[in-house]
Amino acid sequence: TFNHTEFHTKGLFYLLLDSILRNSGSISSTHKTVLDRACELLHESNDLSIRDIARKCCVSESGLRKLFNDNLNISPAKYRLNIKLNKAKALLESTDMSVKEIANELNFYDVAYFCKIFRDNIKMTPRQYSQSKKL
Repeated sequence: TFNHTEFHTKGLFYLLLDSILRNSGSISSTHKTVLDRACELLHESNDLSIRDIARKCCVSESGLRKLFNDNLNISPAKYRLNIKLNKAKALLESTDMSVKEIANELNFYDVAYFCKIFRDNIKMTPRQYSQSKKL
C-alpha cells in the first residue's frame, strides 16, 4: 500500500543527502580557492607576512599552514622560499647580476644567508650553479 508519510520522509531524506553532498564539494572548492589565492599572494609579494596572507584569505595562520601541509605537503614559508630559489636560479641563468644583487633583489637578509640557503636547497653555491648553467 502507498504510504504518503513514508514517501514524503524518503523524499526529504534524499533532498538532505543531496544538499550534504553538494556542500561537501563546495568546502573542498573553498579550500582550493583559499590555497590558490594564498599561492598567488606568495608569488606576487615578498612584503606580506604569512599572517598577512592568511588574513587576506580570511583564514587563520594555522589554518593556512594546515591547508598547505594537507594539500601541498609543504609549509607556506617553504613554498615562498622555493619561489625565491626558482627566481634566483632563473636570474643566475639568464643575467649577469652578481650574487649580492640577486640576494638584494629577492629580499634575503644578507648575501651569506642567501648563499647558505641556496647551497642547502640546491646542493651547490649560487656561483657554482651559475657557472654550471653557462657552460
